[in-house]
Amino acid sequence: MTSAQVKRGWLPRRAFVEWSLLSVLLSALAIALGTAVGLGRVDLVLYDTLQSLRSRPAPDDIVIVAIDDESVAAIGRWPWRRAVLATLVDRIAATHPRAIGVDVILSERDDRDPKGDATLAAVLKTSPGVVLPVAAQARGGPVPQMLLPVQAFLDAGVRLAHVHVEPDSDGAVRSIFLREGVAAKQWPAFSLALGGAVLEQQALPGERLASGPGQADTWLRDYRVHIGFAGPPGTIKRVPALALLTSTKEGTALAGKYVLVGATATGLGDAYPTPVTGHSELMPGVEVQAQALNALLRGRTTVFASPAANALFTFVPVATALVGFVTLAPQLVLFLVAALLAATLAASATLLAYAQVWFPPAAAVLILVVAYPLWSWRRLEAVVHFLGDQFEQLEREPAIVPEASTPQAAQFSDVLGRQIAAVRNAAGRLREARRFIADSLDSLPVATLVTDTDERVLIANRLAAGLFAAGAREALHGQDLVSMFQQLAPEEMSLWEDARRALREKNHAEIEFKDGRGRSLQLHGAPTLNSENQTVGLIVTLVDLTAIREAQRRRDEALAFLSHDIRSPQASILAVVELHGLDPQNHPAATALEKIEDYARSTIALADQFVQLSRVETQTVQLADCDMGEIARDAVESVKAQAEAKSIRVDFSGSGAAPVRAERGLLVRAIVNLCNNAVKYSPRDTTILVSVAVEKNEVRCTVRDQGYGISEKDQKRLFERFARFSTKGQPQEKGIGLGLAFVKTVVERHDGRMSVSSKPGAGSEFGFVLPLAGAAG
Repeated sequence: MTSAQVKRGWLPRRAFVEWSLLSVLLSALAIALGTAVGLGRVDLVLYDTLQSLRSRPAPDDIVIVAIDDESVAAIGRWPWRRAVLATLVDRIAATHPRAIGVDVILSERDDRDPKGDATLAAVLKTSPGVVLPVAAQARGGPVPQMLLPVQAFLDAGVRLAHVHVEPDSDGAVRSIFLREGVAAKQWPAFSLALGGAVLEQQALPGERLASGPGQADTWLRDYRVHIGFAGPPGTIKRVPALALLTSTKEGTALAGKYVLVGATATGLGDAYPTPVTGHSELMPGVEVQAQALNALLRGRTTVFASPAANALFTFVPVATALVGFVTLAPQLVLFLVAALLAATLAASATLLAYAQVWFPPAAAVLILVVAYPLWSWRRLEAVVHFLGDQFEQLEREPAIVPEASTPQAAQFSDVLGRQIAAVRNAAGRLREARRFIADSLDSLPVATLVTDTDERVLIANRLAAGLFAAGAREALHGQDLVSMFQQLAPEEMSLWEDARRALREKNHAEIEFKDGRGRSLQLHGAPTLNSENQTVGLIVTLVDLTAIREAQRRRDEALAFLSHDIRSPQASILAVVELHGLDPQNHPAATALEKIEDYARSTIALADQFVQLSRVETQTVQLADCDMGEIARDAVESVKAQAEAKSIRVDFSGSGAAPVRAERGLLVRAIVNLCNNAVKYSPRDTTILVSVAVEKNEVRCTVRDQGYGISEKDQKRLFERFARFSTKGQPQEKGIGLGLAFVKTVVERHDGRMSVSSKPGAGSEFGFVLPLAGAAG
């Protein structure tokens, strides 16, 4: 800008001076931050975000043989004997892979199995393309102690490579050095060595850090590359080590592939946060090496821009904005800054995606964000004053939510400071009010919805999201309340319409109904009114009364049981005592005592059945490995005496093991109940067959009798509490109708299901199936 332009009024002198100072300051800041390679962790977060958003196909030529939790549990505690590792490598080599990388430090002999080292060395010698890791205990400064494989493995002709990764300042691993070591000896990166001739024929990518031979006692690192991760942990195909050691079928997946052997088990081996995992999940070290190999093979490594290039990248948008401040109208400056921000972020993302070069954009973004208010604050002074006055008035108004006590501000403050404080306090109040409302709704013990006048949801709490299976409460925002209710309980829309009419008349509404899942729900609605008594929305709460209604039902059943089934034998005992007292000759003591004993035993049996049913419904089932065949045989033995009294034969059918996870005593009692029923409701000289069989992933147990049978109508209520039935011509049997309810509850507590097949006069077959122990799914 020339002095003539200033004299013509193109820019006032004072503004020109201020602009010049601002330009020098921001330009120097841009160059300084660019030379310092951005804003550190902020740029790393942006880099990680862009890396995680990139979609890359999973490689099909790299496989990890994983020493996972399942393998360790089956084979034994890590480290395994060298003979086991030798068998694993030998199985891999037999599939003819491209290369084998054993990411296991083998720097010490196996004292538990001295012959195992020789066995592994022999396998390594006959297996082509094997890479073993070396590691330094302390890099940088003095010569570190190197962890090399034992001499027997070195003599086997394997390749050696370092497995070091380079954590950044935030602890995440994003890069490796393709070469590390001292001046006398440097090792390639593990992934580079695995790539073999394919990568050795190419010029090494990455940032050069070793400028000379260096001193003999200095650890040198060169060719730093940032890994282009293909995806989160599990992206690289894994084959459990146990699968290879116990079967040869998995070996076909390794042919012609790069195979890496390493630990993925929890707490075993090294694991790191990465750009695609963050700090909430760790990636095993062997998968980091596999990701690095994939990036090298496909040219997906990234290089960070040099300080000079990054300084230029930061300076250009800042300089463009500074020129725009004095050449564009005020209303266009904001659009220019927004465009520069978008262009800077887009350029950084594009260069990373297509040129594999990372230019950190945070410094340029920060300076652009700071530059605009620094230049525009004078034009906004009037607005700031106006807003400041308004916020000060707002601050003097009473608080609408509870507020924490804050320390008193300093007594001296300029006008701008007071205005800023007023704005801050008002914004804080607004945030606190919003937070207070959200927290208040979430703390309510019932599902709550707040809607507008169109009955569309504005706010919902966590319980409402769970009730409507929406996942997150934000998912309910904007949904129509009528549609939500129709999906929840389509058969009860008439009740909802009655509630809506009451709400439109500014009355409260309350209805109780059952939804499509059988839950008992109570809906309460109330209109929300403004200061002019106009309805501006609705507040709707839904309470799940299922547990309460179920408790009431059980209470009624218990009361009925106590008042009738338990009371009846006691009343009979009193009647026998009174008859004996009135007429001892016709009602002798022996007969009275016999009847009293019979009624007492009946009472104990009733109470026992009721207690057992209540126990199995409420207490935790203690599962253990059992054999269904043995359980059924025990049950058969328990009922043989009762059956023989009616000349009924009880047979058992079943062969082979039928393993289940169950509480043995409960299943024995359940089968005994089925057999007792079969004996009770079968005529003399018949046969009952108890059978056990394994069907796919289930174990089936059935009890088949030749009894009186059950009508189809009665079958629908067979498993209800206190339900009893009889067929025409069938003799009356004692009981209260809890036996089958007990059986059904026991089966369901074991994740099983009941079945019944019966016809009057043709006998009945009761059965149940339980999951086979150890079956997948």
